[in-house]
Amino acid sequence: MNLTETLQNVGTFNDTERQAVAELAEALQTLPQVQGIFLFGDKLRDESADISLIVLVDIRSSQLLEQVVQMVHDTEEQHQCLITPEVFATEVFVALVQSGSPRLQNFQREAVVLYQRDEAG
Repeated sequence: MNLTETLQNVGTFNDTERQAVAELAEALQTLPQVQGIFLFGDKLRDESADISLIVLVDIRSSQLLEQVVQMVHDTEEQHQCLITPEVFATEVFVALVQSGSPRLQNFQREAVVLYQRDEAG
């Protein structure tokens, strides 16, 4: 099943937004530092919200952030939608979720996995 099909029954996405998220997730997967990509936030419940992505990386760097921002910008321009990425080092993100960060309290229940690196690979 491809990402567009996965997104078919998730949240309040229109076809253009589904395509944008699928293309962006596929592009982000090409970055070797990316360990996971998750759809999260209000767009899962509210049509008018922007699309929130959480991108987990092994090591967060300014060069990597620039690459992610450029990919997001290109996708937004092509599909005319608003995407808000948050890039976290995986260890930091896990600690935030485990500590009960209010902003991330629903992550485990609501997040949609778009990509997760296979630990064996």
